[in-house]
Amino acid sequence: MSEQNYENLTETIKQIVARVTRMQVSKISDDTNLEDLNFDSLAAAQVIALIEKKYNIEIDELQLFDVVTFKDAVELVKSYLK
Repeated sequence: MSEQNYENLTETIKQIVARVTRMQVSKISDDTNLEDLNFDSLAAAQVIALIEKKYNIEIDELQLFDVVTFKDAVELVKSYLK
């Protein structure tokens, strides 16, 4: 994945997370812990559904247990886009 595509992916996921959690995009960085965004199971389900629809992928829910930071989430999605 090119640098530009990675940046686009990151920005798109930021927008989705911000919309679901009602946070400002500027408050989300690679190191942001998703729990700090009030990221509960309902929010996670909504974000995953939106990402799956946007990229036409199906994410294995068991892999979500390894996602702690925003960057972890981006890397997980990236792994499905290869």
